Amino acid sequence: MSSSLIAPPDGDSNRAVELNALAWSWFVVSLTVVGLRFYSRLALTRNLWWDDWFILLTLILALIFTSMWTYMSSLGGCRHLYYLEMDPAQAIKAIKMNWITQPFTIMPLATGKISVAFLIMRFIGNSKWRRAFLIWPSMIGSTVFCGIAVILICGQCRPVEALWNPALLASGEAVCWPSYKLTDFALFTGSWLAFIDLALALLPITIIWQLQLDWHKKVGLSILMGLGVFAFICAVIKTSKLPELNARGDITFITVSLWIWTANETNVIILAASIPTLRPLYLTIFNRPGSEIYRNKDFGKTSRRGNTGRKTAPFGTSESTEVVGAVKVDDSRSELAQNEREPDVPETFVLDVSSCSRSKDVDVEHTAIQPAGCAL
Repeated sequence: MSSSLIAPPDGDSNRAVELNALAWSWFVVSLTVVGLRFYSRLALTRNLWWDDWFILLTLILALIFTSMWTYMSSLGGCRHLYYLEMDPAQAIKAIKMNWITQPFTIMPLATGKISVAFLIMRFIGNSKWRRAFLIWPSMIGSTVFCGIAVILICGQCRPVEALWNPALLASGEAVCWPSYKLTDFALFTGSWLAFIDLALALLPITIIWQLQLDWHKKVGLSILMGLGVFAFICAVIKTSKLPELNARGDITFITVSLWIWTANETNVIILAASIPTLRPLYLTIFNRPGSEIYRNKDFGKTSRRGNTGRKTAPFGTSESTEVVGAVKVDDSRSELAQNEREPDVPETFVLDVSSCSRSKDVDVEHTAIQPAGCAL
């Protein structure tokens, strides 16, 4: 069964500790941040929506593949195949677990992007081209390409057992596609997902810089919503390692680097999608100006349709010619940014902005005074 006649130069190396330490550390951080996100949504802004459920699904998938990696490494799945094949039965178990894990490492890349897209949808207003981009390339495109990648992984060999038992292929009992075909599609999918990461990081900035905010608030909000750039960097590095999969003679050891960057990308997506939602919690904990809005038990109930609170204009502005203040403002916008208002500002105020100019691309009313709860 031996696929390698030359011993690896680094000997019987085992990268299990490296992989498990990184993956579980990431998961603990992501679990903490997502937990705080749900607390903020349930206790403060009271506006759970699809973005929250998809990030929870992404976290669950991250738990699944992290647990599977731990089991795989206990089988020797982070060692060189040269040494594993000294016990053929053990090698088959490790390789089998390697392949079974792969679908669970692919799908969270799609669900994470869906969560980010839904988050951005909360404040893009009626911008049709932005909404179309979020729905088609970001959500549907990413899901379709990741789904096809999973199907190709499972269907590249007939029977599928040939993936972890090369003896079936050697005896002619199985037929498999050339490995480069799967790798080529993996490169395409990885490149697509990296592009979506970058686009989702930059798209909110095109909205933020058309708002009438101080420049430092625009910069702060842009940084907050642009954390997906780090997911883009991880995706590029991970994609650059995909050609190594053509050399399946040492699949157990080579894929460890791929798993590491998959963990990095998945968890960075979780953090990038969740950190912007924690601002209400930050304001409340440190008792910053504007935090009193979240202590109002009626907040999040008066301006929502159903439970989403999504159908209002971006960043707390009204879709009509009036800007509505603290009580009527939509909390799904205000959680992203909060104006520091003077103590004597009334709880509710209405400002006529019918004479103000409107952006060509974004459905935002430009006002001289931002309503409480709508600016960074």
